[in-house]
Amino acid sequence: MRLSTTAIAAVLALSLTGGVVTARTATTQAPAEVQAGTYKLDPSHGKITWTVAHLGFSHYVGQFVNVSADLTLDPANPSASTLTATVPLADV
Repeated sequence: MRLSTTAIAAVLALSLTGGVVTARTATTQAPAEVQAGTYKLDPSHGKITWTVAHLGFSHYVGQFVNVSADLTLDPANPSASTLTATVPLADV
């Protein structure tokens, strides 16, 4: 079984949207107006869910629930933003 790094990163990024703890509710859709700062994944709400096709007949679905992640966001310079995520090896 092999998962691509891009797929894992995409799933993790999507999971962060539901698990980021912020001091206020999002009030804009404009990226430049998003508050800069460091955001942490809420461990009680964060998980990575993934799917692997099995010979074209079925799909195996799995989850990593003991993940942690930090996002340092710079909306003025998105390429300077960083995302650090950890999945315990015992869960793989």
